[in-house]
Amino acid sequence: MKVLFCLNSDIGRKGVIGFRFAKIAETFKKKDTFFVLIARSNYQKNLKVIVPFYKNYLSRALNAIRIYFFPWFFHRKYDVYFFDRFVLRVLKKQKIDFDLAFLGEYLPRSISFLKEKGIRVGLDIPIAHSIYHKFLEEKGFFLDEKFKGVPDFITDSLKKSDFLIVPSLFVKETLLMAKIEKPIRIVPFGVEMPKDFSEKDIEEKLKFPLKFIFAGNVNRRKGIHFLLQAWQELKLKKAQLIICGRIYKTIRKELKKFQLSNVRFTGFVKVDDFFKKANVFVFPTLMEGSAKAVYEAASYGMPIITTFNAGSVIKDKESGFIIPIGDVNSLKEKILYFYQHPEEIVRMGNNAFHLMKNYSWEKYGENVYQVLKKYV
Repeated sequence: MKVLFCLNSDIGRKGVIGFRFAKIAETFKKKDTFFVLIARSNYQKNLKVIVPFYKNYLSRALNAIRIYFFPWFFHRKYDVYFFDRFVLRVLKKQKIDFDLAFLGEYLPRSISFLKEKGIRVGLDIPIAHSIYHKFLEEKGFFLDEKFKGVPDFITDSLKKSDFLIVPSLFVKETLLMAKIEKPIRIVPFGVEMPKDFSEKDIEEKLKFPLKFIFAGNVNRRKGIHFLLQAWQELKLKKAQLIICGRIYKTIRKELKKFQLSNVRFTGFVKVDDFFKKANVFVFPTLMEGSAKAVYEAASYGMPIITTFNAGSVIKDKESGFIIPIGDVNSLKEKILYFYQHPEEIVRMGNNAFHLMKNYSWEKYGENVYQVLKKYV
């Protein structure tokens, strides 16, 4: 089996798609299976990766323009365009008869070239189809930018691909909503269990004031405004809300209307240090793929309050609560439940901790390997 891996991300870098693909590549390497890996940069020395001369600098610059200056700027269009051209040039120089290509990016030109060569193409789809953005707006839920249609590079890539791997049922349902008629396989993500945290720490950190925590981009898509509204209305005296993440320009004005003395904004930080001491993770997101922050929070023995749209493996009423999107009353109810029943923080936190042991990155790599093997 000869496999091509290609992704517009940084191989081995935590928090990005390249971290997952490194785990997949390591699995193939252990099984002595031939593969070629193309990515925008490489953070992992034990893997050989073909990268462009501009590495990840172009992508970072384009994303910074969107975050700090022009929120409406659709940087992905240009990012994908340049990377697709680079990959196509590399492929034309390759003299390898690949059996399969598995891509972590929508690359319509490169996919067309591969299909002309008779190579099967699979796509890694890490997040909900953008048609769901339109659905949210129709329901009165607005993200940080308006829906402007599904980009051609996404539509073309999906049309030309042979199969899709997604991390959650939520992502699969959005693809079905978009009428994507391809085989879709669900492979949940993984997590690295913390080495400096054990089951006994779950009860030991249970002290008032209770610490509820959110981690992720602070924007509308993550539902941060619903969380702050719920927190303001609850007026809990022996609790603290910690919000970890970069605050988006699009929501700064809206945040000012919340006058909360027991809320701490940390900015962009290493969340592990905060997860060790926090008691409950709250993540009322509107649109994800399978939020890695949920896996990580659960690995620190925290029960989770989140939505189906988080694409998590959390079990409702066992390791947390799954609530409807945009439902402030449900948020208040579940936060108050843990506040009034701290013993449930311990019970569900233990369940979450042990649940995460079933989702290692090694298992993720093996599961993807088994799916890809069936398409050769």
